[in-house]
Amino acid sequence: MRNRRLGVAALAIAAALLPTLAAARLDQAEREAATLDERLLLVEKTYGRPDESDALRARRKLAEGETQLLLGDWLHAGVLLSDAVESPELRATADYPKALALHGDALRRQGACAAALVQYDEVLKLPPSPWRAAALTGALECRVKLRRYDGVEALVAEARRAPGGVPPEVAYLAAKAVYQRTDLAPAERVARVTEAFAAVPPPFDLAAAYFQGAVQVEVNDLARAAERFERCTALPGKEARQVEVRELCFMALGRVYAEQGKWAESLDRYQAIPRGSPNFDQSLYEVAWNFVRAKEYEKALETANTIVDLAPEAQLAPEATILSGHLNLRLGHYAAATEAFNKVINAYAPVRDEIDAVLTMREDPIAYFDALIGRQGRSFEVASVLPPIAVKWATAQRDVGGALDLVAALEGGRRDLEEANAVAVRLEATLQRSNGLDAAPLQKTGWLAADALETAAVLLQGEAVAAPAAAAGKVLAPERRAELEQLEQKRLAFRKRLEALPTTPEGVEARLSRLRRRVDEVDRGAFRLGYQIDAAGAAITGTAAWIERHHAEIAGLDAGRGELEEELQRHRGILGGYLQELRDLRRDIAAARDAAGGIESAPGDAALRRAY
Repeated sequence: MRNRRLGVAALAIAAALLPTLAAARLDQAEREAATLDERLLLVEKTYGRPDESDALRARRKLAEGETQLLLGDWLHAGVLLSDAVESPELRATADYPKALALHGDALRRQGACAAALVQYDEVLKLPPSPWRAAALTGALECRVKLRRYDGVEALVAEARRAPGGVPPEVAYLAAKAVYQRTDLAPAERVARVTEAFAAVPPPFDLAAAYFQGAVQVEVNDLARAAERFERCTALPGKEARQVEVRELCFMALGRVYAEQGKWAESLDRYQAIPRGSPNFDQSLYEVAWNFVRAKEYEKALETANTIVDLAPEAQLAPEATILSGHLNLRLGHYAAATEAFNKVINAYAPVRDEIDAVLTMREDPIAYFDALIGRQGRSFEVASVLPPIAVKWATAQRDVGGALDLVAALEGGRRDLEEANAVAVRLEATLQRSNGLDAAPLQKTGWLAADALETAAVLLQGEAVAAPAAAAGKVLAPERRAELEQLEQKRLAFRKRLEALPTTPEGVEARLSRLRRRVDEVDRGAFRLGYQIDAAGAAITGTAAWIERHHAEIAGLDAGRGELEEELQRHRGILGGYLQELRDLRRDIAAARDAAGGIESAPGDAALRRAY
């Protein structure tokens, strides 16, 4: 620790030079020196210990990653566990298999099964450990999801050799792997699937029974399929996933019995679906069609109308309305049929015309939408292009939904990459600043506290020098006394500046707080600027959407519309420049915030102390 007991030394000098110094002033200086010494000891005790070792850091990140995994924060857990796994100090310990298995779990829960499989396979290559069973289950699940069947049989065989027998989840995953084997002959596949799922114990027995029925439906053995589905509905299970599977079995039974012409049994199974279920509307619609196939048109009409009345906003509502129109037509209810058809026409014909107009007014609709996505500058919002009523249908389509998910993922990836680059720049700057001391929070805090106490010690030294200098000045020759007075004036000028520096750890924190508040004020201004840029971008996008929506009304103003679109595009470019400047400003603000908590001011403080 620098300048240890500087105050006591300064006091000793003063006592030697001026034996006649007032006792009261000596007592006060001694008390200040003792207080300063106590503070130095506290700083040494609190901050003088060595920083966290690499091994301890790896174990800490492992523990924190496991905690985040239990809390369900898969992303945060994956980052922490990745650091732990990559630590060389952890590889030689018994915690390494645990870190690998937990890292695989975090990646798998994020949907990154390919990356998770690498972690699980690494565990399986290591000597046996308590985490081998979890890695085996995770590896099997990822192989089934990825349809990578190499190694599945070896994993299942190892699970069977375990002392406790095959875990239920492993048995279920092994059976699913067989179910996905479309390369097998139909008869062999059915036999192997039936045998594999028959061996699956609870809590996966409901799902196993469903797959047993599904494979029988594939080979058109409806009697055996109904038997399997009936067994599924009779199995106990209160977990949410089990309840969902049981509803799927009831739906499957309704379809199977309808195919067999057993209308009463089919209706009975459909009626087991509760109204609050996500499958309720679908079950009602299928019941209506079963009534149609049974030629019970009145009951079919009543069921179709129920869908329209209970769920008018559901995706099946328009189809149910059209069905009710056909049924009314068949029953001779011409006015009701006309009303049903007109209801659909009035709701969806304008949407169709609007979409057709958007497409036909462009020579290449695909190029148009590509350009539209590009000039929006951010994640593409389908609602900004399609009419509101069409958004629900478009996003439900697999291709459209997948495309939108891909655009959102790309936008998220671009944003994450920018943030990662910004963080990397900040880390590099922190490591380079003050020889890396700013990157060690504990040591940095101790250094700043010691620096503040050194300032206090130097001030005390000044007090020790002032008294003998004043006494000596009385007996010096006039020219030497004038020289001494000039030096004293310089010292006092430096002292005023030195007294503004912190002299305690609390003063250090207050100084840092003032600096952070100044940076925060600039950051708030940047946030307000970003809000204004977003508002301007939204206004531009809204204007472009209005032009597209009202193209028919301004069809005769093509030249003016083209100029307006070019002007909007020019303003988008200007906003893009503002956004880039704002991103640069925020990076500078982040760097300033990092520096505000560091020790960049220390060299200037030291120079001021030397001058004093």
